[in-house]
Amino acid sequence: MEFSEETAVGSPPATACGGRNSERLVGGGGAGGGGRHASDGGWDKGRPRCGAPKKVWTEKSGNVLEKLEHTRVGLQTWEKNIKADWRKKSKNLRERLVKLNGMDRDDNILAEIVDVKLELNWEMEKEELYKEQRARANWLRQGDKNTAFFHSIAS
Repeated sequence: MEFSEETAVGSPPATACGGRNSERLVGGGGAGGGGRHASDGGWDKGRPRCGAPKKVWTEKSGNVLEKLEHTRVGLQTWEKNIKADWRKKSKNLRERLVKLNGMDRDDNILAEIVDVKLELNWEMEKEELYKEQRARANWLRQGDKNTAFFHSIAS
């Protein structure tokens, strides 16, 4: 059986690119409304949001299970590359900051120090947002062990 683009199973998974889940919240949200919207610039800001996932999904032909496995492996590689980029960029910014702090300070050096600190803070915030999302996904997948224990005792 051939799947068309309109078929939910045969089409790429919905993402922040305008799919079914494009209005997802980043970093919490909930009834209190304290979460940030994905388009506000989360951990993936500056990266093509559809590029890698859609490319990985479409480069493999065959049945859905094969495509899903290929997509899983491709997304894991993509995630590793993103993390490596973060580490490299943070390391470069820290080294640049140390170098700037060792120089004689004038207005240009001070302005550059401020810029580097802001960029470093932004990189740290992106990593923190990623970790929050990852923790929430793990909690949703694995459940709350305390809740399971409570329900087993209470019933």
